[in-house]
Amino acid sequence: MSVFYIDGKAYDIGVVVPIQRSALLKADSLTSGEMLDHSIRTDVVGTFYSYAITIQPKGNNAAYDALYEDLTAPIGRRTFSVPYGQSSLEFTGRIDTVADTLTRALNGVNTWRGLTVTFIPDRPQRLAP
Repeated sequence: MSVFYIDGKAYDIGVVVPIQRSALLKADSLTSGEMLDHSIRTDVVGTFYSYAITIQPKGNNAAYDALYEDLTAPIGRRTFSVPYGQSSLEFTGRIDTVADTLTRALNGVNTWRGLTVTFIPDRPQRLAP
C-alpha cells in the first residue's frame, strides 16, 4: 500500500516514516506589516501545508529510477495525496526539491539511498475566516 500519490499514481517502492509536514501561515495582504505606532499588524491569508518525504528503495532499481525520472520531470503543476491527521490531504502544487545519495557503485550497478522529495502547494489549503 502506498503512503502517497502523485497525479493519482501510487509508488510502492519504500517510504521512510516519519514524513515531515510543515505549515506556513501566510500573512500577505496590503494591510500587513509595521504600523505608524510600530506595532505589527498581521492579516493571515491562509495556511499552506508542505511535505518532505524520504524514500528508501526496496531493492528494485528500475522502479526507483522510474520514480526519480517522474519526480524530476519538468512538470509545473501536479496533484498530491498525502497523509493528514487520520485521513489524507489532496492538493495541487509543485515538486520543489529532489535529492538522493549514491551509496554504492559495484559491477555497473548504482545503489541510491535517501531520496527526499518536497511537495509545495500552489495555494493555501486553509483560508482565514
